Amino acid sequence: MASPEGARRHFSKGLLLSASILALWVPQGSRAALHIQKIPEHPQKNQDLLLSVQGIPDTFQDFNWYLGEEAHGGTMLFTYIPELQRPQRDGSAMGQRDIVGFPNGSMLLHRAQPTDSGTYQVAVTINPAWTVRAKTKVQVARECVRGGRGCIFADRRSQSGALSPPEGGGKHGRRVDLRPQQTERRGSLSSL
Repeated sequence: MASPEGARRHFSKGLLLSASILALWVPQGSRAALHIQKIPEHPQKNQDLLLSVQGIPDTFQDFNWYLGEEAHGGTMLFTYIPELQRPQRDGSAMGQRDIVGFPNGSMLLHRAQPTDSGTYQVAVTINPAWTVRAKTKVQVARECVRGGRGCIFADRRSQSGALSPPEGGGKHGRRVDLRPQQTERRGSLSSL
C-alpha cells in the first residue's frame, strides 16, 4: 500500500505542473487579441484623437496608458480603475494634456499637438499575474496648408529638429485627400 506522504507528493507535483501550463498558455493566446485603433488614423494639430482598445477582456482590474517606448512610472499618462468613484488617476507623463479614459480601456486625447506624437501603450491588468499589452505609433501633423482638394503637410521635422524629407515624395510634402468618405456609424463617444 502506498504511503499517504507519497500520494500527497505526487498530487502536489501534478497540480503544480497543471497550474504552470495554464499560466503559460492563457496569456499568450490573449496577447494577440488586444489591438489599438486610432480614430482618425492620421490626426492633425488641434484634432481630437481616440485610441480605441479592441479585444479587451470583459473583466479586468485596471488599465494603464503610457507615452513612450518604455512602460514605467515616468512615461505613465494615467491609470484607470473602474471600481473607484473617481476611476482615472493621472500619471507623471500627463503634463498639460487633456486626456479622458473610458471604462472599455480606450482614451481620448483632446486637441492633439505635434508634441503628442510617439508610441502609445496600454497595459490591461486581468489579475496580479496576468497583464496584456498593445501599442501603436501616433504622428500628429504639424501644419496643414489647404489647396485644391487636399492638404499638404509642411514643416515635417525629425526628432533632432531638422527638416526631414517629405513623405510620399514631391517638393512640398505629401498630399492627402480631405474629401468626405462614407463611414459606418457605430455610436457616439458618449456611449464609451
